Amino acid sequence: MSRQMQRVEDTPSQPAKIQAPSAAERTLARLLHDLQREQIPFWVIDGFGDGAFDPVDVDILVPRAVLPSRVAAVIQQSCQRDGATVISWDRDHQFVVACRADAAEVSLATSATAFLRIHLRPDYRRVGRYFYDGGEVLAAQPPRTIDDSEAHATPMSPREFACYLIEKIVKCALMPAHERTLTRAFANNPEGAAAEIRRFWSPAGASLVESAARSGNWEVIRRAQGDLRRELRRGALLRRPLWTIGYRLAKGVRRIAEYLRPSSGLHVVLLGPDGVGKSTVVEVLQRDLAPAFCGIEYGTFAPALLPHKPPPDGGGQPHAKPPRSLPASIIKAIWWIVYYSLGYHFTIRPTLARGGLALNHRYCVDAIVDRRRYRYNGPQWLLTLAWRLARKPDLVFLLDAPPEVVQARKREVAFEETVRQRDAYRKLVEPMPNGHIIDSTQPVADVVADVERVIVRFMAERTVRRLGLERSATVPAESLTRTPAIEVTVAAGAASIAVKSAADESAEAEPHVRIAS
Repeated sequence: MSRQMQRVEDTPSQPAKIQAPSAAERTLARLLHDLQREQIPFWVIDGFGDGAFDPVDVDILVPRAVLPSRVAAVIQQSCQRDGATVISWDRDHQFVVACRADAAEVSLATSATAFLRIHLRPDYRRVGRYFYDGGEVLAAQPPRTIDDSEAHATPMSPREFACYLIEKIVKCALMPAHERTLTRAFANNPEGAAAEIRRFWSPAGASLVESAARSGNWEVIRRAQGDLRRELRRGALLRRPLWTIGYRLAKGVRRIAEYLRPSSGLHVVLLGPDGVGKSTVVEVLQRDLAPAFCGIEYGTFAPALLPHKPPPDGGGQPHAKPPRSLPASIIKAIWWIVYYSLGYHFTIRPTLARGGLALNHRYCVDAIVDRRRYRYNGPQWLLTLAWRLARKPDLVFLLDAPPEVVQARKREVAFEETVRQRDAYRKLVEPMPNGHIIDSTQPVADVVADVERVIVRFMAERTVRRLGLERSATVPAESLTRTPAIEVTVAAGAASIAVKSAADESAEAEPHVRIAS
């Protein structure tokens, strides 16, 4: 394992202690090891190295020729050996891996699944500007040790030095650790590194940067980051104007393609009578799944046509207000038809297009089950039509519990009404091909784990189909909750960590999903 993976901490007053690598770190180390073993050139641009690790923002430079088929197959197989699962892969080759957390991590978090987001890049571009072709950087790579993951994130060649420097300047994120790395990288080949500096800055700017790299004193560069950044952007635009225009056009095309057919977003709806715990589960899901998506949008039922103030009475009593008149009910049903069909393209679809999670507490199907809550007094066929015309979510979860349990938690309606609603929800969800009934009498952590497991499995299978990978390479979602064995050995003041993969474990875990009876 790499120096980064070992995580040895030492203070003057305390002996050295070992912090085991996280699930995402273990998965990244395995992936980098397997890429090198398969002789796929790569270099980690950002998100890893210098003693830091950002699991939701790792950028890796790879040859254009391996994207996406060859590298996707290697990554899928690598994740399988590590007990992880690739759950999304967008059109810009950004993918997300669901990693298997160990027992210690689960005890400190709400979820048994950690997420790793990696962006594979065939060229080195930043802030919409072109600086290097990926092959140009990778062709100049020095040899690296296969077992040292962090070495793949350390700049060694002059071009890697320039990429690393540009990365920190364009982000205005030059820190002492980065400065030390840059000084060492420059010392490897001062003349070559100086030549790369002169490619991107004017003589005055290049002299400033070169002087800092030679001396190791970067204070003046920190103060001048804004000016150096502007010069980088302007120079890159002048050198490659057609590329910059083409990049913006291609980015716009990708956005249109993602809007028309989202590749990594997900729409999830939770249903169930009041008292089954939907609000609590939604709250935990938003926290757990945030690293797996580019934003989460939470919604409830369709908003009212006209803004109105909440009534002074009837709060907390969904059936307290009288039903609407027949004309008002018909107008309301027509609004629901429009909102859940055409309106979907302005509410849910933009979230899916950017790779986000659209999470609904309620949906139009709730009106079919509980007409009185929505004060509907029109024909039933209009509600059925609204559901038929509505854009269907990717996954529907019914949180189910016996009426006695629901009534013990919340008594907003009569017991007989709770019985009726439970039966109606089950009758609607059970035939749905994307419907899942979850036993909500479990502890909240188990309910959330069941929902997350279905989400991970659905996304993994969708990604396998999209990339044309072997279905056998898909890791069962149940394996994400198994705990890998971590062996820590301390000898002569040095630490080493060995992580056993899921393939090395002899015992198979039993599926954990519970379906209500």
